[in-house]
Amino acid sequence: MKSYFLFFLCCLFTVVIQSQTLEQLENEITSKVYKVYNLTEEYNSLNSKYVKFLIAGKITDRNEDLSVIVVRGTAYPMNEDFKAYGTIIKEGNIIVQNPDKTKVTYDYYVRGEHYLIEKRYGKNVFGGDVPAFVYGDFPNYYDKDRMESLSKSISSTKNEIAELREKKRQIEIKILTKEAEALFSNNELEESILKYQSLIRIDFQNAQIYNDKIASMYSTIADKKFSNNDYESAISYYNKALLFNQQKKYEVKKAETYQKIAENEMNLEKYSEAISNFDQVITLMPEKEEIINPLLANAYFKLGKNDYTSDQKITAVNKFKKSYSLDVSLKNEIEPFLSSMRRTPLLYGFYSIIPGLGQLLQGKNSRGITQFSLFSASIVGGFIFKSSSKDTYSKYEKAVTSDDAQKLYEEANVNKRLSDIALGVSAGIIIWSVIDSFLEAENYNKPFYLSTSLVNYNVNIAEKSYQLSISFNF
Repeated sequence: MKSYFLFFLCCLFTVVIQSQTLEQLENEITSKVYKVYNLTEEYNSLNSKYVKFLIAGKITDRNEDLSVIVVRGTAYPMNEDFKAYGTIIKEGNIIVQNPDKTKVTYDYYVRGEHYLIEKRYGKNVFGGDVPAFVYGDFPNYYDKDRMESLSKSISSTKNEIAELREKKRQIEIKILTKEAEALFSNNELEESILKYQSLIRIDFQNAQIYNDKIASMYSTIADKKFSNNDYESAISYYNKALLFNQQKKYEVKKAETYQKIAENEMNLEKYSEAISNFDQVITLMPEKEEIINPLLANAYFKLGKNDYTSDQKITAVNKFKKSYSLDVSLKNEIEPFLSSMRRTPLLYGFYSIIPGLGQLLQGKNSRGITQFSLFSASIVGGFIFKSSSKDTYSKYEKAVTSDDAQKLYEEANVNKRLSDIALGVSAGIIIWSVIDSFLEAENYNKPFYLSTSLVNYNVNIAEKSYQLSISFNF
């Protein structure tokens, strides 16, 4: 503890000394910036006295060495001040001293840059005065030398300012580094982080070094939050650490925190939230999937039990199946819930001894009504034909002539056969209804057997079947 205190005092002393140097540098920089401002003002003032023009036009005369050319053309001010003296918008007489030879063609001069020197007058063939503007190099040699001197001074002073600012930056880096280290040694981590973030802004070339330190400190804070069971804050600080350094160790710690949160939520019966956090663990660390899957399976199983207890049987099935897909060892715990929701095929087959009843009880109303109607019709038809056969046979026994007897006997036999057929059809309908009801129950039960894929099924039918199974204790 004493060594930490001495280190802190040493850092503080160094910071104070360097801060004084920093203040001196700042004053010197301010002074030189002011000097540049004044020099620039003077330079601009001199420069504004002389307008540079773009000269273009047809060459009408030239001397042998091209030191002077005469042009019939225009002179546009480069500062776009068309009120400037020497501006020629329409063609005029122009004399160019020391023209730019690279822009001289056989008969044209194109975009030469020159200053106005003077305006002269000559005589035309009629004896009248003709103006001619003379352009050339900078017209005032004293001002030109002064402007060149000012330009050199401005450039030199700017270089001095740059050197001073770099010196100041290096001192600021040292001060911030000492402050950050002192705060770190005093366990003031968040304040130290702020100092390192300031260092990144002024010492970007070493940003990775500072990023590593910041990430490490955020991770240290997160570790403390984790130790104090403040897991949400720990996640927040691990996220901050990862923003500055994507090291795997921070992802591992973050995943461990999500797992701890999920386990706590399981204890608090917050199963949906636990599932979300277990998923986060797998996302961050896929290699932990084998460890997390049984925990996820248990969460889904608990959710399924809650849905089952709340009479949300169909959503419960989905949760149970998801649980089984993650951990097959839960089969024995899941199976009793699913079996309670299945129909008993033999029971519904037994119901269908009365044709259509099994179908009606399973919600297949149109099929049940059809089967019962066909069965009723065949029974009624059988009894009608049988009764008609008996009546006809009685008449046959009382017949007087052999022709009447033969006719009545054949009619009685036809009615007897029709009665037998009708009764046979009714028996077939019973068999069909029993088998159909049995198979319908079997088909209904398919989604209620464990598999790794989820199956959609009719919720209303499932609820009716479940209630019916409970009422008959099947």
